Amino acid sequence: ARERAKMTHCINNLKQIGTAFQMYAQDYDGTITKMLNGTKYSKILADTKYISSNRIFFCPAMWPS
Repeated sequence: ARERAKMTHCINNLKQIGTAFQMYAQDYDGTITKMLNGTKYSKILADTKYISSNRIFFCPAMWPS
């Protein structure tokens, strides 16, 4: 049951990331910014408040129970 819950959490995170990218693109004429100077997309989405935390980029299944 725990593994199933972790998988569900990961799927939800992916949906949130996808939604954040869609919202960003809608606000910026259908484009997603280029990554400049090693800036990560997670930082761009967090800095522009499309996500509330970088934690959604990490899946709980990555770490053992």
